[in-house]
Amino acid sequence: MEDLHRKPFEPCRMGDPLMTPEEIKVQRINIPYWKIVDVSGVKKLHREFKFKNF
Repeated sequence: MEDLHRKPFEPCRMGDPLMTPEEIKVQRINIPYWKIVDVSGVKKLHREFKFKNF
């Protein structure tokens, strides 16, 4: 698994190219507990966290 936490963070900017379906498939391996959801036509990463006391 690639060490994504060691890579520098760079936020997306308006107009940046989107990942291709092939690139998404490759990168999904690195984030197994996340899923891609469609929110009003915009694809976003989503993950639920459950806590006993929250």
